[in-house]
Amino acid sequence: MEPFTRVTGILAPLDRVNVDTDQIIPKQFLKRIERTGFGPFLFYDWRRNGDFILDRPAYRGASVLVTGANFGCGSSREHAPWSLLEAGFRVVIAPSFGDIFKSNSFRCGLLPVEFRECLLNGWDEVALTLRDETEIARYEADRSTELPRTA
Repeated sequence: MEPFTRVTGILAPLDRVNVDTDQIIPKQFLKRIERTGFGPFLFYDWRRNGDFILDRPAYRGASVLVTGANFGCGSSREHAPWSLLEAGFRVVIAPSFGDIFKSNSFRCGLLPVEFRECLLNGWDEVALTLRDETEIARYEADRSTELPRTA
């Protein structure tokens, strides 16, 4: 695994949510036992349809992929992060990741970065909770008087 110290480069957008590992690297390319040879098949089915965003000249050579929530969901194939690395990506930024994909990414040197709504809006946990203050008050008002109350 290559040490991870710093990444500079082009950011490529993939405006999709729930990208599963079957889309990242389709099953027909999983016959290899080596960790190499998967990069050319990254997002293979989407690329075959033409005009795939990562094939545009502006994003060639990108090292950071910015995508939607639940990236890498689905099966547990390690080949998904391997194919992203081999295609030149070192970082994937998303609001959330599939748990197994996230774990496999760390193991092979691909950095998954969760960039959540709180960070973008400057909210801490208290501010996030206070967004639901009206619903919390309604819930507390409807609860049985025998149950403990919040102050």
